Amino acid sequence: MSEDVIIVKCRVVSIKEHKEWKGVVMEEIKTKSRVYFPRLPKECALELGDVFNVRIEKLPPELLEMDDRSMKVSLLDDEGNILDWTML
Repeated sequence: MSEDVIIVKCRVVSIKEHKEWKGVVMEEIKTKSRVYFPRLPKECALELGDVFNVRIEKLPPELLEMDDRSMKVSLLDDEGNILDWTML
């Protein structure tokens, strides 16, 4: 794995049901840092307290110049598939 990518364990701390999606707040277990994923598929089965992997990728320099965001954060399922992602 690249040094520009890390994977951390995060716990589900909040779930908000929407018409077509779920909004989920994940909390990193060690640091208690939080990230919100707004568009999780409605059929995604998760409950408060569930633990998922979150992949944090540093953006390449050419993208850093375009915006003030520096990383892409992805919520992964057990098989490593991306359930949702956001830019921070």
